[in-house]
Amino acid sequence: MIYGASPSPYRPPFISALVAGARQNALPWLAVAGTILAIEARRRAVRASLERERLRAEVAEQRVIALTSQLQPHFLFNTLQSISTLIHRDPDAADEMLTKLSDLLRDVLRHRDRALVPLGEELRFTRTYLDIAKIRFGERLSFQIDVAPELHDVQVPIFLLQPLVENALKHGIGARIRGGSISIAAERAGDRVRIDVADDGPDAAAIAEASGIGLANTRERLAASFGVHQSFTLMPRPGGGALARLSIPSITSAPASAR
Repeated sequence: MIYGASPSPYRPPFISALVAGARQNALPWLAVAGTILAIEARRRAVRASLERERLRAEVAEQRVIALTSQLQPHFLFNTLQSISTLIHRDPDAADEMLTKLSDLLRDVLRHRDRALVPLGEELRFTRTYLDIAKIRFGERLSFQIDVAPELHDVQVPIFLLQPLVENALKHGIGARIRGGSISIAAERAGDRVRIDVADDGPDAAAIAEASGIGLANTRERLAASFGVHQSFTLMPRPGGGALARLSIPSITSAPASAR
């Protein structure tokens, strides 16, 4: 009688055992690989989204800069025209106006490649512009700026207030023989900042319907800077005159692309 081990009928064939073993060991690795691929796909999607947002911000910034560049020659022409009017009648006043204009242009050109500036800087530009206007209007013009220091870091489009002040001078103060006053105020309301430019001119309706290049430019720059998260309204002022009201997000640091 020959003794020997005979294959058990219950032992799985070798190939089946190999496949089962491979399947048992491969499933965890496949799960890990699938997780890694999903994470990598998510990372790439986030990176692509951030890149699209960066490009969108850069396009918006360049649009604001281009719109500001359109505005500056308009402002410069009007100011030089005022200097030309004064130069023979009052040379000293014309010289003072030219000096202040040089100071203003120096400040503005220093920020020429920026879409946004701190509100404190913008108020400084505006004060210089009003000083220039006061040389022209003399005692017919008075102005006041009432903005708390804690709002000076809020980011605004550069040269934002100048067209509003120019509009008030043209349609408000300039329309009155005895002149008038302009006031600039700002306050924070939650996560927004409201900025008001008001005058006491005689014809609020005419001012409210004004649609010159400066005001159209202001609307476009606000939209390019803040999208739908902004508003710009011209309205009659209670008690007479007109009120230009801006509402913008309270952002205290410019995006990297706007620096």
